[in-house]
Amino acid sequence: MPKMMIAVAMFVWVLSGCGLNSGSNTTGNPTANDVLNANPAANIFMYQDIIYSAGIDWVDELTLTKDKEITVVIEQQKGR
Repeated sequence: MPKMMIAVAMFVWVLSGCGLNSGSNTTGNPTANDVLNANPAANIFMYQDIIYSAGIDWVDELTLTKDKEITVVIEQQKGR
């Protein structure tokens, strides 16, 4: 009987650790600070509150064509 109680107690203890989620995970678009904290030399721009990163290898390999102008760069900053 004591072995059964110990086994049940250990099972409950292990199971209780699996069910609690003490952290919170959020998914969303990174902010400019998030991107620059990860890579201070990142080449980024913001359009309609979304941060885009330029200078990514697979993006540079794309064949792009000019269709229409969607925005104008109004501010550039050197360094951080």
